[in-house]
Amino acid sequence: MKTARLSQIIARCGKPDLHLVLVDPKKDRALQAAVKAHKVMTLRQNLKGTQADRGIVGFDPGPSRQYLIFPKSLKPFQDRDVVGIHYDLFSEEPVRPPPAVRPVKKKTRTATRPHPPKPPRPNKKAAKEKPARAAAHEPPAKEKILPFKQEKTKKAEEPPKHKDPPEVAAMKTQIKRAITALKQGKQVAAFHVLQRIVGEG
Repeated sequence: MKTARLSQIIARCGKPDLHLVLVDPKKDRALQAAVKAHKVMTLRQNLKGTQADRGIVGFDPGPSRQYLIFPKSLKPFQDRDVVGIHYDLFSEEPVRPPPAVRPVKKKTRTATRPHPPKPPRPNKKAAKEKPARAAAHEPPAKEKILPFKQEKTKKAEEPPKHKDPPEVAAMKTQIKRAITALKQGKQVAAFHVLQRIVGEG
């Protein structure tokens, strides 16, 4: 019978999974489906002697058997004897221990000064009641009566103003305009105003 090394088969057909048989292999649906797809290899374990374990491509029921299911078909190696069985070729990677956790350094807290106690808040109600009680015991203050001063009316003191007749008031207004025009250097305008006054007189 022709032989093939396990490493060669894995290189061509992929890394297999070790199928754990919990029931009769003939009744195991997953195993039988892999058998029909030509993806099963049977490992024959030598539990008594010192000879290495061997395998065969295909399904070979019997005692001390383990079954490998490959991702690809094993038809190119059908019915071959398999040698060089090294379980580390298909076993799961060993679980790495978790990295050592470094102890966290505790930060020393600086001593904080105690805060002085807050003074008690004054009672507003008590503060209001005290002046009220004090006011109740105080004798009534004497009322100061201020003498009433009769203010003299300005109208009575001021003499009656003398009103000019309308003609005199109008003449005074015209004279004021003539004086303003002379101050501004407008002699012609001032002359016309004076002429009107003379004409009106």
